[in-house]
Amino acid sequence: KQKNSLKKIAKKYKLNFIVLFGSQAQGFVHSGSDFDFAYSSQAPLSYQKEFDFIKELVHIFQNPEIDLINLKDASPLLAKEVAFKGKLLVEIVPHSFAYFQMYAYKMFNEIKPLLILKDKFIVKNL
Repeated sequence: KQKNSLKKIAKKYKLNFIVLFGSQAQGFVHSGSDFDFAYSSQAPLSYQKEFDFIKELVHIFQNPEIDLINLKDASPLLAKEVAFKGKLLVEIVPHSFAYFQMYAYKMFNEIKPLLILKDKFIVKNL
């Protein structure tokens, strides 16, 4: 039932895909666990549409603790987390999630040398 509802929502908001990530996707669920969702859309969603999207997710999952991320706004670290540890729930545009995974991998590898330098700097200055 949830999958069908998510498919309808994805089509309604012209999304490429919806991914569950974080503790719910990795099976580390506890009583205070929220739901972390990420999406890719064919066109930008207005604030009102994104708010309506969240309300629909609250209804489907019967949990008011919903976090929603537009992957166009995600940092390379967050994109990598979603791409490789997230659980694809719905994909409307074929292969769009695979393309996103390639993009996230590329973006992360581009910043990886900077992250290593940052870590070295922090360790050196402790």
